[in-house]
Amino acid sequence: MIRRMLLLVLMMALAASSTIAQDAPSPEDIALEAIANAGTYLNLSGLGLSELPAEVGRLNRLEALHVQQNDLTSLPPEIGQMPPLVTLWAYDNEITALPPEIGQLHYLRNLSLSENRLTSLPDEIGDLFNLTNLQLEGNQLRELPAAIGELRNLDTLNLARNDLNTLPDEIGNLLNLRLLDLRDNNLERLPCSAMNLYQLDLIDLRGNPISFPPADVIDSGPAAMRDYLAQHCNEPGGPDLALILIALVLATVGGLMLFGVYRQQNVVKTKRKVQS
Repeated sequence: MIRRMLLLVLMMALAASSTIAQDAPSPEDIALEAIANAGTYLNLSGLGLSELPAEVGRLNRLEALHVQQNDLTSLPPEIGQMPPLVTLWAYDNEITALPPEIGQLHYLRNLSLSENRLTSLPDEIGDLFNLTNLQLEGNQLRELPAAIGELRNLDTLNLARNDLNTLPDEIGNLLNLRLLDLRDNNLERLPCSAMNLYQLDLIDLRGNPISFPPADVIDSGPAAMRDYLAQHCNEPGGPDLALILIALVLATVGGLMLFGVYRQQNVVKTKRKVQS
């Protein structure tokens, strides 16, 4: 009798839990409800979302959007329809690319895309001219677009744990940069334009096969790095530009010399014809 009662109670508990599971809202339903009730702040973090509802684009008063720690593989184009957005946290997802529309967020100051699967950045990233904090640690970036140099208000740039082999010369345009984290990449040298980073307080290049400037110079701090680059680079374009200029000069001189020889030969031939 007792066994039957226990079995009956167990069956009732299982049935109740099954009903609760069926009635539980999905992550998408939770997100849509949160969007419908959002004001200037929206937190959709940790819901297990595989995509961000396009309805988020209707929030034209939103200033902070948190979508970190989900399973997002992309951000919808509608993300660009929230011009007042100041903070966008989208770290710890599976994002492989950014929509060009992200460049429409002209008031954005804080952007975290760390721990995703980005292999490149769109040129439109340079349109975020109010950006001060850009977190890109733990992606698969192989290069940076030249447009990165348009982020003149950038204070913090975190590029640690990517696959960068080089940095664009335009990195030297980030005149307000104070922290540059480049740990665990494949960088062998810094561009000569890095000598222009006068506000830089910290640069971290640990875990790179860096040889220019030498590691001991880097370890001595940003000031030592700038001094080294100033001494070993003829100008911000670097030694490569100097070699190009030398080659152009030699080519020009050589061309003039050849032209002179050709002209002399023609003059001699003309004189001979006249004399004959």
